[in-house]
Amino acid sequence: MCCLACEQCVPVPAPTWSMARETEPGALLSIRERDGAVWTVGGDPDGVEGPAFATLLVDHDPSDDGGFVAYDANLQGDLWWVDPVSADVAYVSGSFGRVARIDISSGAAVVEELTTPVTGQDNEALIVFGVLATGDDVWAAGGRIGGLTGGFVWRSQGGGPMEAVALPTATVDYVMWKAAARGPDDVWLVGTKGRTFHWDGAALTEVAFDLESSLFTVALDDEGAVAVGGPYQGRILARGRDDAAPWQEVTPAGASLPSLFGVHLRGDEGLVVGQSGMVLTRQQGAFVGEELGFPMFVTLHGCFIGEDGSYWAVGGSIDTLPLTGGVLLRRSP
Repeated sequence: MCCLACEQCVPVPAPTWSMARETEPGALLSIRERDGAVWTVGGDPDGVEGPAFATLLVDHDPSDDGGFVAYDANLQGDLWWVDPVSADVAYVSGSFGRVARIDISSGAAVVEELTTPVTGQDNEALIVFGVLATGDDVWAAGGRIGGLTGGFVWRSQGGGPMEAVALPTATVDYVMWKAAARGPDDVWLVGTKGRTFHWDGAALTEVAFDLESSLFTVALDDEGAVAVGGPYQGRILARGRDDAAPWQEVTPAGASLPSLFGVHLRGDEGLVVGQSGMVLTRQQGAFVGEELGFPMFVTLHGCFIGEDGSYWAVGGSIDTLPLTGGVLLRRSP
């Protein structure tokens, strides 16, 4: 952008990515911002055994790139997703069929685990891959380890226990991955075999798309929704906001993409991340690949676009257990 008062117009350099954190013991799987605080959660580097616990980092001043504080949530097993509701409070989900509320306002992590349909059962193989707080509701989506069976959706209303939500299609042979919402009466959930479900405040309905791939994450904006997945070839789907709008393939034409795991939308901007350090950004309505400027061999699993225009991405070694080698990337506005 040029200043009319300048004698000579000097181009503004393009934003560049930097490595804000690297070689975290546990892989970083999800990253979100609320009220100026950036939360990221991830793997337990010991798996479900040993002295280590799930990763929880919070930065209350994201402008400095290096202000993340590690909190000890004393939760064994991996945390797969985080959804903050304020600068100091967030919902997390992960191993052992766990959904929990974490409050760090005291300077330490105070954890309150929510009652779920599997509380008290042998649920080591059950993973809650996604959690979402909207209004007075908390939603959870997941399935069994391996990502092939046991799909479920749970919902907590007004602070009550989480209860199973009946899905329109039997979930014996698929898993639910993530959820996103514009509000309590506009919730979207995605899963394996291209499953997408919409909650309108009264009922859950399936919005069909002929796709054998998983849809790992969904993001919403005022115009519609974008979902990304894989696993054998990265896919990007989009739909308008109208209830009758179908899902359409918007994967870049001719591109052979690795699995895509994370997507986030803000205004006209969009960010998608995936395997082998893949990053795509939305430019003039289309997603195009973006160079990081440095080698990245691990999988980028989660991402978001910050309130100040920063782009964030997290990942690590997530192909085998335990989930280790966390990285956190940032592109300044």
